[in-house]
Amino acid sequence: MAKVPSNFVTICNIVEWSTDKINQAWQDLSEKVTSEFIEWLVNEGNLAENQQKSLGVSLMEISDNKFAPGDTILGLIDPILNEDQKKTASDRYAKLSIENLETFYANLKETMTMEQKQVADSYIESLYARANN
Repeated sequence: MAKVPSNFVTICNIVEWSTDKINQAWQDLSEKVTSEFIEWLVNEGNLAENQQKSLGVSLMEISDNKFAPGDTILGLIDPILNEDQKKTASDRYAKLSIENLETFYANLKETMTMEQKQVADSYIESLYARANN
């Protein structure tokens, strides 16, 4: 499993989740993004026939756990795609990641107390402020 980002851990710690619950939430989120990305790539990625075959081989390797720790779906499909496709795929993966994180955080906030929401909102605002400086 990929390392859980520290910002994700911090937000989950606000609601006092256990490490196991945080790890499981990250794994679930990562799997959802990857699944949606693969579905998009297969259905809308405009892959040539040889690229589709190569993608099939890569997906079989993923399902057989024949990849190194730290590998990402983008890294695994990189050799299959041309430069324009890599950019489009990267943009789509980022969009799916953001959408799923936003949904996760919205659902998490529904479980928070008012005080926890204030702490989480302040933390997220500080992240945006740092990112925009």
